[in-house]
Amino acid sequence: MTKQSIACTLFEGDYHWGVGALINSLHAKGFTGIVCVGYRGKLPPWVTDRAQPDAATGALRLNVGGAFDAWFIEVKTKRHLTNYKPEFMLEVWHRVPHQADYLFFFDADIFISARWSYFEEWADAGLALVADGNTPLPVNHPIRVAWRKHYEPHGFRFAKTNDYHFNGGFIGVSRARLWTLDAWIKIQTIMEGTVRLDLPILLPGAPDWQRDRTFKFFLTDQDAMNIVADLEGLDVSAMGDEGMGWKQPAVFMQHACGGYKPWRHKYLARAIKGEPPTGIDFLFWQQVSAPLPLADAAMLKRIRFSIALSRRLARLGRAFNIFRPL
Repeated sequence: MTKQSIACTLFEGDYHWGVGALINSLHAKGFTGIVCVGYRGKLPPWVTDRAQPDAATGALRLNVGGAFDAWFIEVKTKRHLTNYKPEFMLEVWHRVPHQADYLFFFDADIFISARWSYFEEWADAGLALVADGNTPLPVNHPIRVAWRKHYEPHGFRFAKTNDYHFNGGFIGVSRARLWTLDAWIKIQTIMEGTVRLDLPILLPGAPDWQRDRTFKFFLTDQDAMNIVADLEGLDVSAMGDEGMGWKQPAVFMQHACGGYKPWRHKYLARAIKGEPPTGIDFLFWQQVSAPLPLADAAMLKRIRFSIALSRRLARLGRAFNIFRPL
C-alpha cells in the first residue's frame, strides 16, 4: 500500500521564491500528495494566476502535476511565523481530508535533493531532524540544564542522552510520533511567559539580556524544537550538517539559512567583498523553471552569467589579496 505524506511551509514577503523552489524540487524528486503553504500578505503571480479557490478547504488550490497539489492557506497569528510551525502542522494534518502517514515541515529557504521516498524512510527511523552548525550541545551544557529546570515543574520528563542541537528549519514526523507536535505547542506556550514569540530570530526589540546565547530561549523556535527532541520516550533520527547542504556535496536538502538568500542575487556586490556564490546559490536557480515557472529565460540567463562572473572575481580577489583590508 502506498504511503501518504503532507509537506508544509510558512512564508511572507519575498520568501515566495523559496516556496516555489521547494515545490519544484519536491515534484522533481517524486513527491505526491499535498504541500500546504501558510502565508501572510500578498501571493505572487505564479500562484494567483494558476490557483483556484477550494470551497471545501478554504484554501487556494494549485495543481502542480498529477497527484500533487499545493494548497495556499492564509495564516492569521500574532506570532512570528517561525514560532507558528507546530500549530500550522497540526492545522493542516486535520484539514487535509485523506489519512496521511507522515507530516514534514520545511523552512521556505530549503529545497530538497534526495528522492522523496528517502524522507519517508527517515521519518520511519525516528523524529527526522538535522544537526545545526553549533552542534554539539552536551547533555549537561548550562543551556540544556536550564531547559530541564524550566520544564520539569510542568510535567515534562527528559531522556538526558542527546548531545545534538538541531536546526529548526526541518522536521519529519510519522503518524506514531504526532504527539510531539502537541508537546511542542505546550512548550512554546510556556515559553511565551518568559520571552515574546512575535519577534524574529535573534529577538530584535527584546531586552538586551535576552539577545544573548546565555539566555535559555535565545533561538525561540529552534530551542523549543530541541526541548521536544530531548523528551523521554522519543526516538530521534539525526543527520549531520550534510543534511542541509552546509557540507557539500549534499544529497538530502539545501538550506540557504541566514540573512542572505539566493533570490536576492547581489552576487557581484558580494564578490567585490571576496564572498563568492555558494553551491546552494547555483543549485537554487536550477529549481525555478518547472513545473512552476518562477523566472523567465532572460532573467535566468542574467543570473547565471552573474554567478559565473562573481565566482571568477572572488577567486581572483582571494588569489591576489585584492580585497584585503588596508
